[in-house]
Amino acid sequence: MDGTAMRKYFEKPLECILVLLFSVTIVSVALQVFYRYVLNSPWSWSEGLARLAFSGMLFLGLGVAEKDNIHIAVDFFIDRLPMSWQKVVRVAVELFSIAVLWAVCYYSIEFIDMQQYMRSVALDISMMYFT
Repeated sequence: MDGTAMRKYFEKPLECILVLLFSVTIVSVALQVFYRYVLNSPWSWSEGLARLAFSGMLFLGLGVAEKDNIHIAVDFFIDRLPMSWQKVVRVAVELFSIAVLWAVCYYSIEFIDMQQYMRSVALDISMMYFT
């Protein structure tokens, strides 16, 4: 599969999903603020929906940022090292990132397993989707 097909089938839909999740987050928070402070009648479900959309947006966005290599980084010190050391440090940082992400995934699975039987009061769905 070439780069154009990859973009068409994976990246474009992912970007659309991210825009949709961002929009859902903004609209549900705005509605919550409006109903709570203007109409004095808060909706119980809008906060849960905003949290769920934000969580999805966060994790999908992390994947996009990793693919495009646009994570926030401090290169001030690395740029001042000799080129051979820069490569070593960058590889070490990538390996450390992989180790941290592995640990996060491992412990997240345990945490999700604990959360699966808890229910969101407002949305009446499993709390494992919020983690």
